[in-house]
Amino acid sequence: MNWNLFHKKHYTTDNHYSSTTRTIYAHHYKNLNGELYHHNYCNNHIHSTHYKWYNFFYKNFYEQFHNIANIYFLLIIITYFFVDDIGNASITIIPLIVILTITMIKDGLDDLLRYHFDQQLNSIEYYVLTIDFHRKSINWILKKSSLLLVGDVIYCQNNQSFPCDLLLLYSSNNNGQVNITTMNLDGETTIKQYYSLIEYQSIYSQYSNNHLIQTHLKQFNFQFIIEQLYLHVICQQPNENLMTFQGHYETAQHLNHHHHDGDEDDNGTYLPLNRKNLVLRGSKLISTDYIIGLVIYTGKDTKLSLNSKNSQRKYSTRERLSNIILLMFMVAMVTITFIVTIISTLWIKQNINKIWYITFELLTIWQFIRSIFRYLFIINYLIPISIIVTIEFQQLLLAYFISNDITMYNSIENIKSYANNSQLSDELGKEPDFNETGSYKLYIDYWSYSSTGIKESNDEKFIDRQCYIIDAVLEFDPTRKRMSVMVRYPDETCCVLSKGAETAILDPERCSTTSGYLRSRAIHYVNEYAIHGLRTLVFAKRILHKSIYMKLLEQFKYASSLCDNEHCIISRYIRRKHKKHPGMANESIGLVIDGKSLQYALHTSVRDAFLELCMNVTTVLCCRMTPLQKASIVKLVQIGLAKHTRYGMKPVIAAVGDGGNDVAMILQANIGVGVYGKEGREAVRAADYSVTQFRHIQRLFLLHGHWSYYRITITMLFFYHKSVAFVTNQLCLIYFNGYSDIPLFGTILFVCYNLTMTFLISHQANLRAWYILLWILDGIWHGVVTFFIPFFCLAGGNLYAEAIFYETKNNSYRIYDFTMIGNASFIYLWIAVTLRSTIWTRDFNMMLIMCHIGTTLNVVILFLFQVS
Repeated sequence: MNWNLFHKKHYTTDNHYSSTTRTIYAHHYKNLNGELYHHNYCNNHIHSTHYKWYNFFYKNFYEQFHNIANIYFLLIIITYFFVDDIGNASITIIPLIVILTITMIKDGLDDLLRYHFDQQLNSIEYYVLTIDFHRKSINWILKKSSLLLVGDVIYCQNNQSFPCDLLLLYSSNNNGQVNITTMNLDGETTIKQYYSLIEYQSIYSQYSNNHLIQTHLKQFNFQFIIEQLYLHVICQQPNENLMTFQGHYETAQHLNHHHHDGDEDDNGTYLPLNRKNLVLRGSKLISTDYIIGLVIYTGKDTKLSLNSKNSQRKYSTRERLSNIILLMFMVAMVTITFIVTIISTLWIKQNINKIWYITFELLTIWQFIRSIFRYLFIINYLIPISIIVTIEFQQLLLAYFISNDITMYNSIENIKSYANNSQLSDELGKEPDFNETGSYKLYIDYWSYSSTGIKESNDEKFIDRQCYIIDAVLEFDPTRKRMSVMVRYPDETCCVLSKGAETAILDPERCSTTSGYLRSRAIHYVNEYAIHGLRTLVFAKRILHKSIYMKLLEQFKYASSLCDNEHCIISRYIRRKHKKHPGMANESIGLVIDGKSLQYALHTSVRDAFLELCMNVTTVLCCRMTPLQKASIVKLVQIGLAKHTRYGMKPVIAAVGDGGNDVAMILQANIGVGVYGKEGREAVRAADYSVTQFRHIQRLFLLHGHWSYYRITITMLFFYHKSVAFVTNQLCLIYFNGYSDIPLFGTILFVCYNLTMTFLISHQANLRAWYILLWILDGIWHGVVTFFIPFFCLAGGNLYAEAIFYETKNNSYRIYDFTMIGNASFIYLWIAVTLRSTIWTRDFNMMLIMCHIGTTLNVVILFLFQVS
């Protein structure tokens, strides 16, 4: 098993990571005299591209030659130079160059789209406070996110995401509190409180804009301001733990204290830092007008980046299976080649004296090897080289269909779905196992008393406290399928509010006093929303008399006091029951685990046991996980399911996410799907496919995935069919032509057949062994028929060299041309293969017509070849 993802490597990049701490000076000035501090920390440039400009060509070639067919044809071309003439080798090389070039262009366009998204993020501008010692000036200037450096002091506004990891220096809230959301980091939607440094809260209030700065410069001298803004930070090196941050800092006052005491190494006057002073890249400023922060970690050093995986090329199950099939074809081709060569050698030994008019070369080892390669060059067309470029082009079309599906368009936000990776269209139809986050919501502004969310502002809190009093909360549970609260208004009105599933709220026994019309309308809307893939929630309200309300409240409190005893009784009962009847646990079982517990579950000593537990439950629910833990879970599932797959095929795991904390999981999964969320678009940029709403996932997998899988597999089967038919035609000629290695067609026709006989078919098929065998047998049948028709009808069952025959009976001459048999056989084969593909096509469209026109070029080329 490969557990590399679970083992954390010590993070080292450059020389500055050799120590255990990082030194940072605000505004990059090491002392009060303006001496610059030079460091080699990384910049804040974000890139999710797979290639770089300098490695695109050789890296893309390396990836393309993961396809066994490309390796095979490259070897064939190399051997061609040693056996045949250079002209034929040049013609054979053209198809491979065309295929490699088209694939390279497609991969380049895919990566160019990722680069475009990266540029949008890197171009976001932030205000940076700059100090010029020469001009003695201080100003806020705009700077692109990608140009931010460690030591910069930047300005972030409300509802703005932090571009890097920042140490909080100032908050617009007087108490120094900063409200943020970390949904992109840990998936939590609640608002969290962080705090700025007390020493700098009052200082930076005088530098929040250029007008205040200029006013302050007039009142105080420049040196005094430099002393105010001086900050020296020593903190830990970058690490992936989101919950830890340790360090300390020094102000100008402490620096002067060191100089006066003559002790440069005294750490006693440093002030401590903790994780509540550091806001991370990916989090978002909420309910705070603005903050000022010091850049601590940038780019790949940020905790979000350290919790992410590097982008790697993904290979679909169909590609792996295609390589296996092509390898089997190669084995069959080599086997046939050796058999034919051996039979040819034996035939020559037996008939060399009978056919004295033909000159044979000496039967040596070298001659035997040359015969192997000559036959190999004829039979190698069993491997369809054009299948690669055809499927690449087909995948581009399928990606275009996904990106332009009008039913997956969000007209409210004017966004549409995208296929960032066109290589995995058929993988969508492989019935993948899902690993998805639970943060997908349809955001609707609705005031609900039964909400336990945190109010974002003091005004909301005041309204909340003044308008009603919540006396009791009965939490949601699977048995009741609803949540209820008991509420008292200031005017002493008492009511009970409930929200939950429609089966619980709209039950006729529970809403008997509700009018039938109102209940039927509610059920109608619930069903309509459910059909469109939306989650439904029903609200109910009942006003009670105060005496009944208080009596109900008293009963509720009494029942709540009995819960602990009840749980103990049930727990003991379940243990006894399982002990007495161990075979009764046949119901679905779920597992719930949080991020903290997962740290121990992934430990080496218990990892296998945890994996076995996950494989034996129906559902595993993981919550409060870091991005790297999400990727670890995906890796865990991949390893667990790989044990149950056949022929070494890897399982297909789909990961669905909508935030930056889902990026690592999306990159680890076989298929990554990003949903346009409210917390940024990091997941959409990193995903293979992006959808505008969660309900579109059903259409993406069940419609586009299903069609893509079957369209590509039937295309593969068609190519196997036409290649087998083509080679069968050649083998028939070899048998009736004294095992001669002379091809039936000209070289140009060999190339044209493999490149232009191409169809894009839409039909249901699969790549099971028996189904492939049926297509192979069908190809053999067509190859035999298309050879024997011209062989018997045009040549009378014999083969001759080019000659003119005289018929005494009719006193006439007849011209016999061997190429005429080959050309006729080629035309018949073209007709048979074209009709075969047409029969399997479900509908006729412009693309299919263009393909038919392309295959008709074979006949045109044949005519031109004959004329020349």
